Amino acid sequence: MQLIYTRTMNKTTNRDVPKFRARWLRRALRALVILAVLIAVPLVLELTRWNSLPEGPLPRVVSGPARDSRAGANATGVVFAWLDDRPITGVTVCVALEGEIRWCTAAGYADLAARRPLEATTTMRIGSVSKTVSSILLARLDEQGLVEIDRPIGEVMGSGLPPHLSAITLRQLASHTGGIRHYNWRFKLPPHETYSRRRYTSVDESLEQFVSDELVSDPGTGFLYSTHGYTLLGAVLEIATGRTFGALLEQEIVRPRGLSSTALENSPVPEQNLARPYEVVGHRYRDALQVDNSRAWPGGGILSSARDLARLASGLPQGQTVRVDTLERYLEPQTLPDGSDNPQRYALGWRIAQTSEFLGGRDSYRVAHHGGVSSGGSTFLALFPDYSVSVAVITNTRTGSGALIDLAFDVAEPFMADLVDGEASTGISR
Repeated sequence: MQLIYTRTMNKTTNRDVPKFRARWLRRALRALVILAVLIAVPLVLELTRWNSLPEGPLPRVVSGPARDSRAGANATGVVFAWLDDRPITGVTVCVALEGEIRWCTAAGYADLAARRPLEATTTMRIGSVSKTVSSILLARLDEQGLVEIDRPIGEVMGSGLPPHLSAITLRQLASHTGGIRHYNWRFKLPPHETYSRRRYTSVDESLEQFVSDELVSDPGTGFLYSTHGYTLLGAVLEIATGRTFGALLEQEIVRPRGLSSTALENSPVPEQNLARPYEVVGHRYRDALQVDNSRAWPGGGILSSARDLARLASGLPQGQTVRVDTLERYLEPQTLPDGSDNPQRYALGWRIAQTSEFLGGRDSYRVAHHGGVSSGGSTFLALFPDYSVSVAVITNTRTGSGALIDLAFDVAEPFMADLVDGEASTGISR
């Protein structure tokens, strides 16, 4: 009986094999179709978001009293050659002396769909150059005695600050030596903090992103570039002054210097003054990924223009905004406990270098500089403090600030050379 039962079962199983295989084949094909749809639909949607960049030269405007000077003509040629060499939605570049604009070029579009051209005063994302603006604000409040940059922030923030952060100082936050971590990848959506679309209503509220995390090093013992550190700096300034960070920016920087294009992201900027942020791949563009930089206003969420940044920076060595001695203190690279410079020669909101070391084959000038990158924007700001000359470059494309460094110095060089030689033809001579 057992033998008969076994043979019967084997026969049944053998007959069912083709049906079994066909059933799993149908399931596998169905799964493959579903997978293909899941991949194809987002891919098609993604491809339809990309448009071709306009053919032909971008609209270009050159302005400023040095426009027709020898240096101005050289700088204009540099920008136009740079544009012809790469696909980009647009760029604005300005050179200023002693707080006054001498030359600007604006090329490309603030809004491609509307064919609205960029201007030197167009407001754009400046990314981490926000740190430089915040350091100028810090210097101004320091000078007024409203903050003490070497005082532990726990004495200012009180019991609302986690104890492990209380010994950090504003100097350490401004120089990235406070031990605060930078942006992180994470096991949640969005997968990286820079892609956050959450709207924060205050700097204090945005502290929740990192204040509970352990320090990466004891305060003052190491260097780690940290945008979160500047968020904490902004919160301290708010507590110390009783004013919001937006009010401080407006009252201490924007109004005194007459800046027309500088504000916190999400502020009510007129649409006709604001550039749309883009991404460019090859000769195609799309709107940049939507992010909300209220998560990092002091370190990455300020909007400005090339004109405003150049004017603000070049006026600093003239005692505009802060005293000259205050500026020099803020331009000193901060040292580590062994007495060595930190790896980036970072001062308080600026990186410090000699142009001959920073970019080989150039004349040697002391330069304070900072770059910034955000979704749909890249910025580079350089100040030559010994000559009160600055150059600002902003794009509404995420090129990376590295792509703007050579452009900024190539533009500045003819002005600096003529200024040093005392050439009046530059339109930039004193």
